[in-house]
Amino acid sequence: MPDFAPNATPRYIAGYNSVGRQHHVTMRVFRGTSMVDGVAAARSMLHDFFNAVASSLPNDFTWTDAVWIPQDSDISVPADPPPAVTGAQLLANFSKQDSITHLTFSGKGTAGGKVSFKIFGVQFDPDALPAGTASDFIFHAGEVATIDAARSVLDGESNLAAIDNTHPIMRSSVTLKVNDHWLKKVRVGS
Repeated sequence: MPDFAPNATPRYIAGYNSVGRQHHVTMRVFRGTSMVDGVAAARSMLHDFFNAVASSLPNDFTWTDAVWIPQDSDISVPADPPPAVTGAQLLANFSKQDSITHLTFSGKGTAGGKVSFKIFGVQFDPDALPAGTASDFIFHAGEVATIDAARSVLDGESNLAAIDNTHPIMRSSVTLKVNDHWLKKVRVGS
């Protein structure tokens, strides 16, 4: 598989706040997609994707900003963020671990290029007893309806592209993980 430059496809990057921490998520669209069409598709897909897991997001979840970056460029243009998503979990119920935990949805383009989406600040209580579906930190298809719904959004998005400019095929399993970068920050008190 050939290597692709990070700017091979147009990108839409949306910033969001979850459990008081700032994160970003990137959506790639196919080469040749106009800014108008790409931003509209990305805003809709990211809203629907995050809204599918809103029952596990904190009530402080907000979109903060967004940019569009054309193909073969590293120059960003301000864009509208996705429509609002309302998290259903009380912020007071989130632990430090919950604040640095993310779901990872990953897959590959038909030519082998990778694609990955992370949703930070989710609450699934993998350490709860008795053990539930989250106890192995992997959600398989059919285990959690909200995660299946989010995966369906990605599977059904015709504008979504992998870095190799092909449509991605998402894996059937989704992982839950404490993020190493944020864990270091929590350990030093930030």
